[in-house]
Order: sequence, then C-alpha cells, then structure tokens
Amino acid sequence: MLHRYARIAVQRREEYGPQRGFTAIELMVVVAILAVLTALALPSFTDMVRRYRVRRAVEDLVATIYLARVEGIKRGGNVTLRKSTATGCTTSAGNPDWSCGWELFVDANGDGARNAGDTLLQTSPVPKGVNVTLSVQKASLSFNRWGEANNLGAFGVTLRATDPPGDTATYICVSGGGRIRQSSEACS
Repeated sequence: MLHRYARIAVQRREEYGPQRGFTAIELMVVVAILAVLTALALPSFTDMVRRYRVRRAVEDLVATIYLARVEGIKRGGNVTLRKSTATGCTTSAGNPDWSCGWELFVDANGDGARNAGDTLLQTSPVPKGVNVTLSVQKASLSFNRWGEANNLGAFGVTLRATDPPGDTATYICVSGGGRIRQSSEACS
C-alpha cells in the first residue's frame, strides 16, 4: 500500500505526463566536465593567439613594404616608412625597435619626418604582445623611384611574441632588389 504522499505524486505524474528537464546533479556534472575540457584546451588556445598576433603583424608589415615600394615607383620616390611617433614610443635613429607600429607617407621635402604638407598613406599599429625589430638601426626607410629602401641593400625584420619571449618568431628578409620573403630562421 502506497503512502498518501506517494499516491499524490503518482497521480500527478499520470495527469501531467513524464517530467522534463535536468536535475541539479546533472547540471553540476555537465559544468564539471566543461571546466575540465576548458582547462585542457586553454594552453593550446593561448599559443594559437600568440601565433596569430605575430602572423598578423608579419602580414601587415609585408603589405606595407609592398605598398611603399609601389608608391615609391609610382610617385618617383620620396615615400617614407617611419616607425610610429605615438606617445611613449622611442623614435630615435639608433633604436631598431618598431613595436609601436609604423606609418607610411609621401615625404615632400625628403627629411624623413611627417610634416603638415606630407600625405599620410597608411598607419599600422602592432598587435599587443608582438615585438618588431629591424636589423638596421633606422627610424625611417625612404623608398626611391626604383622601389629600393634607402639604398640599403638587404635588411631584415624580426617579429617575436613577447609573452613568453622567444618562442614564436618570424623573420622578414628584404633583398637589395626588393624581394620579400618570410622565414622561420634569421635572415642572412
């Protein structure tokens, strides 16, 4: 013989049909499984974000160098790629660090600085967590009518993730003739 409360529960189940939904225990098990899976996936996700930031900076700089070469040829020279002059950035010629970004402009008077009369073509910030270093100690690169940078010949750029330093680096090698290639090894 069923207890009175049990009979009421059975009658309600028969009236309303089977109950639907999740119990609190089932929800807690699902949350625990998701937490474990997230903890396992997080380190590889962080590496993926680091690699993406470096790759984005590489693609942006390569596109900017190509644009500078094309504009230099089209305009007969006086196109300058200069490291950003944003607040807190060191722009001295002896500092090869371009981690604040860069700007591309038509340098009307050829002084290497962006003045009021110069036409700004492009600005590019560097993604957070990426360090950009040139192999030459220049604050700017001027492209002439043949698409060459400062008559430098070959130069390289190192783009590296800063957290942790040294694990994700890409090198951009620019030959004297202007050919650009990406490498996982330092430019020679």
